[in-house]
Amino acid sequence: MFKSYSVRLLRKKEEGELMKFYTFKLPRFIGGFVRVIIGTFKKD
Repeated sequence: MFKSYSVRLLRKKEEGELMKFYTFKLPRFIGGFVRVIIGTFKKD
């Protein structure tokens, strides 16, 4: 019982870290990705 609780607690913390990672890193990554895609389309 204690083990499953600690795992759940750890997953909760990891989800928080993931959310933080996605909110900060992903928009910049997607922005660069979109820019690359638009650049390749404009070349054609």
